Amino acid sequence: MRSRATGTALGATYSAVRGDGDLHAGWPRYAAVGVEQRLPILRFLTVRGGYATSLEGAAAVTGGIGIGLGSLNLTAAAILSTGHGDENAGPEPDRQRFANQLEAGSGFAVYVGLDILRF
Repeated sequence: MRSRATGTALGATYSAVRGDGDLHAGWPRYAAVGVEQRLPILRFLTVRGGYATSLEGAAAVTGGIGIGLGSLNLTAAAILSTGHGDENAGPEPDRQRFANQLEAGSGFAVYVGLDILRF
């Protein structure tokens, strides 16, 4: 939901996945909230932040910026994640699955992206 008057966007998500596919195996249920604010003085700049939890002990906090330059949008984000810390749980093939590493792992990551917007 975005307010044109204030330049604020808010979002909230709850998701529950059934089955045992690889994609959501690490976080089969999660809840997340986020906010994005376009700065009134520098209308090309947005700041954003969010929080997500697996509802089973793993969580992620993120903050970032976006710089709009015409039809290009440069984004950067930093993410701090905390898992349950047992990255070596289970048999070897199970530990190699990305979803299991996401659930168990903790750490800090930085992402940079460039979006080309089409009107």
